[in-house]
Amino acid sequence: MIFKVDDIWLARSLHKLLHTLKFHVVEDDSFTSHSSQLSNIILDGIIKYYIDSRNEEEVKMWQKWRVLGKDRMEFKVIVNQLKKEKGYIEKLKYDEKIEVLKDFYSPFKISRELELELLDIVSE
Repeated sequence: MIFKVDDIWLARSLHKLLHTLKFHVVEDDSFTSHSSQLSNIILDGIIKYYIDSRNEEEVKMWQKWRVLGKDRMEFKVIVNQLKKEKGYIEKLKYDEKIEVLKDFYSPFKISRELELELLDIVSE
């Protein structure tokens, strides 16, 4: 599903609101599959808007922003939340754990190496 962006500033505001709720407020339901899907849909829509507008600078900026590294505040939030949910996650099958991890780190993209590191946190 692609979120059609007619007003880029409205879409960016919605992205910022969701991002703040997920990574700064951190409610119990901040890391659900629904919030994950919504975050991805909105960010994909923003990037598509800039692709369609032929604004290479904004496309590159958003694509770079989307790559999660260990130096980001969001990574620390994800690690803390995974530790809180470890009892639940460690009981899941491997492929279920991966899907839950994706809910935690979306709308970001991460390397396989970093994904395995996060998996280790809930599998220790």
